[in-house]
Amino acid sequence: MTARRHTVPVNACASADSEGHLRETQAFWSRRAGRQLSSEDEREIAANLTGFFRVLAAWSEESGGGSSESAPPQHDTH
Repeated sequence: MTARRHTVPVNACASADSEGHLRETQAFWSRRAGRQLSSEDEREIAANLTGFFRVLAAWSEESGGGSSESAPPQHDTH
């Protein structure tokens, strides 16, 4: 049986309600930081998370889009 692959467009978040997303991001991370976050903090967190998931998606593509149990590619350090 062949597994079905589901991909999310890289710009999927760009089409979402950006202001609403930033408010949710601020509320979520402010609680964890124990302080009110600035607008710049919110934007930086959102950009970092987006970048993180882009890396995960790229790793998945490089590994052939295997199961969620597959590890990131190992790079030779020698």
